[in-house]
Amino acid sequence: MSSGIQIDAKTRLKEVRGWVLLVKQDPIDRESAGGIAFSEQTIAQAEMAQTRGTVISIGEFAWKDEPGPRCGIGDHVIFRQYAGQFLDIKGPDKYRVINDKDVYGVLEPISEQKAP
Repeated sequence: MSSGIQIDAKTRLKEVRGWVLLVKQDPIDRESAGGIAFSEQTIAQAEMAQTRGTVISIGEFAWKDEPGPRCGIGDHVIFRQYAGQFLDIKGPDKYRVINDKDVYGVLEPISEQKAP
C-alpha cells in the first residue's frame, strides 16, 4: 500500500500494523429494487453491518499464530458483522480496520455458464 488512504486534507494512512487488516467495504445500495431511496440513517446502519470487502493492507503480525494466512491483499472477503474500527474518510469509499481473526473466508464470483 505505497500510496495509502487519504484520511483528510493533511493525513494519509501509510500502512496498518499488528494483527489487523485494512478493508475497503463493498458499496451499499442507496435505494430499493423498486427505486425508493433509503434514508441516510438506514444507509449508515447498513454500512456498519456490512460483512464484505476487499483487503487493502495486512499488518505484519496477522495470522502469525496460525498455520497460514486466511487471505491476501486484493482478496474479496467476508468478515464478522460490526467488526473493527471504521475510518472517518470523506468520499464514497468506506474503510475499516479489522482483526485478523474476523476474516471468515475468501469470496469468489460464480461464473455464469451458457447452455450449449
